[in-house]
Amino acid sequence: MKDCEDAAEKINDKNVIVLDDIFSNGTTVSQAIEAIKQNYEPKSMTVVTLLSKKY
Repeated sequence: MKDCEDAAEKINDKNVIVLDDIFSNGTTVSQAIEAIKQNYEPKSMTVVTLLSKKY
């Protein structure tokens, strides 16, 4: 989102779903969660993945 104030209005005090298409090692999801926590104040966060990569 280009406008941070607009993003804050959409994220702060809201239930946020972080969607990851393929979960491999968790790095992308972890970075996304940390960025959201550092910049916004969501009511809650839930992580959803579509596929889990097997090793």
